[in-house]
Amino acid sequence: MSYIEVDCSLIKKDGRVIGVSLVAQPQTEAEFFCASMPKQLEESKGEIKFEKGKVIFVNPIEGEVSFSIENNDASALRAILNGDQRLGLYDDSCLTPGFRIVPEGMDKEGEKVSLTRL
Repeated sequence: MSYIEVDCSLIKKDGRVIGVSLVAQPQTEAEFFCASMPKQLEESKGEIKFEKGKVIFVNPIEGEVSFSIENNDASALRAILNGDQRLGLYDDSCLTPGFRIVPEGMDKEGEKVSLTRL
């Protein structure tokens, strides 16, 4: 598989992680990745994994992308994704496909802090 050009950002509010965003760059593979990933997550086929110092988005159809993440941010994001709070999967696209995962009702809150692609 080729290099998938995707940007990942943590969504932070008042300095705390409240979610994550993935947006495709203008590349066919990236656009397919980001367009199909929400459905893969909803159907429990895709996943978001954490390894030491990185977060990995796995799309079983299109491949995977990984980004570096600080340990405290990884712990906070993992707690949100695995917690009891209902999460929303919202469109976060402009010209290319993208999505954000944040607690329900917080789709317009927070600011993006970019992660470095690995």
